[in-house]
Amino acid sequence: MRWRGVDPKNVNIHLEFGFHDLGSLVALVVYFGLVAYWWDGRTLGKRLLKIRAVSLIGERITLWQSVERALGYGASALEGGFGFVQYFIHGNHCCVHDRIAETIVVKEPRKVESKAIATVSENQQSGSEDVSLEV
Repeated sequence: MRWRGVDPKNVNIHLEFGFHDLGSLVALVVYFGLVAYWWDGRTLGKRLLKIRAVSLIGERITLWQSVERALGYGASALEGGFGFVQYFIHGNHCCVHDRIAETIVVKEPRKVESKAIATVSENQQSGSEDVSLEV
C-alpha cells in the first residue's frame, strides 16, 4: 500500500523527548500549565481519573497557579521523586507542587440527574421522612 508515493515499510520516524532539551521542558510546562488552566484544573489524566486541582486561595485555579504546578512537578521529581512520596506523608495528602502553587487535588463530585433532585425536593415538600432516589 502506498500513501502519496511513500512506502510505509520504509518510513523511519524518530521522536526524541528528553529532559536535557529545553524545548521538551517548555512543552511539558505549556501542556500541564495551559491545559490545566483551560480545563479548570484538569488534564487528560485527571479527567480520566475524575479528579482536578483546585485553588486554595480563589474560586478557580489561575494561570499562574497552573504554571507553578507544572514547574513544581520538577521540584517533586528532585531527590528521587520524594516530592511525590510526600503525598503519603503529608496530613492533607499534598505533594510539593501542590504546596508551591497553593492548590489541592480533589475528586470530582458525582453528577446527579435532575429527576433525582426533583424526587428529593418533592419528598421534602410533602414532609416525608423516607427519601428515595432513582438514578
